[in-house]
Amino acid sequence: MESLYISDKNFKKKNFEKSLLKKGKYENCTFTNCSFYNSDISEIVFIDCNFVECNLSIVKVSGTTFNGVQFTNCKVLGVRFEDCNDFGFSVNFDNCILDHSSFFKKKIRKAVFNSSKLIPDF
Repeated sequence: MESLYISDKNFKKKNFEKSLLKKGKYENCTFTNCSFYNSDISEIVFIDCNFVECNLSIVKVSGTTFNGVQFTNCKVLGVRFEDCNDFGFSVNFDNCILDHSSFFKKKIRKAVFNSSKLIPDF
């Protein structure tokens, strides 16, 4: 079976809640005003991608690769980033809401949280 590879594509106002994003590798793609609410993006590879004004609340990310990924003005509530692939994990958040998301034991030394809000879940 051939693996899906998508590069340099812009996704605008897409709803991935019911029509799930296809598994594969997405490189240098931009997702603008897209909803991933409660969807499963496990095992998908994102390299140098941008998420702008997207809703990624309670998305499942088991084995997902985020390498050089930028989130801008996004809602990222209740996401368990510790379930992501550790290899190459690199994320930046600019003006995002990350309440109840978890980075438990995740190496995030290079991660940037600019003007973002994170209230942990106790």
